[in-house]
Amino acid sequence: MKIQKITLCSLFVAMCFIGGNIKFMGSIALDAAPALIGTLLLGPYYGMALGFFGHIISSLLSGFPLSLPVHLIIALMMALTMYFYSVSRRWLEQRVNHVVAIIGSGVVMFLFNCPISLLALYPLIKDMAFVLFPALALAALCNLVIAEIVYVALPLSWKKKFMKM
Repeated sequence: MKIQKITLCSLFVAMCFIGGNIKFMGSIALDAAPALIGTLLLGPYYGMALGFFGHIISSLLSGFPLSLPVHLIIALMMALTMYFYSVSRRWLEQRVNHVVAIIGSGVVMFLFNCPISLLALYPLIKDMAFVLFPALALAALCNLVIAEIVYVALPLSWKKKFMKM
C-alpha cells in the first residue's frame, strides 16, 4: 500500500511540474492544484512534500526570480499550507458537513498561501509583497477551484481507497 501512495505522490509531483509551466507572474503558477488534490487523497504529510517540491519545481522553471533562499521559505510555507489545508478539511468534515469543510479549508488554504506567506517573507522582499499579492491571490484561487472541481469529479472508490492507506 505504501508503494501505491509513493507512486501516486510521484505522479502528483509530475503534475506540479506541468502546472508550474502555466505561469501568472514569475514563479506564481498553477503548481499547487495537483498538490491540493494529492493532499486530499494522500493526507497531510504527503501533501507537505507535494507543496514543497511543487513550488521548488515551479520556481526552478522560472530561474528562482526572488533568489533561492526566498523560494526555500516559500516552499516551506507551501508545505505548511498543504498541512493545514488537509487537517482543517478532515476536521471540518468529521464535525460539521462537506460543504462547510470545502469552504473552511479553502479559506485556510488561501490565508496561508497569500497573506501569511507574504507576511513571513516581508522582511526579505519588503515592497515587492504588495506587488505580488494580486497575482498570488488570483493563482491561489485558481489552484483551489481547479483542485476542488477535480476532487469532486474523482470516483468515490478512489477517495476511499487512498484515504484508508
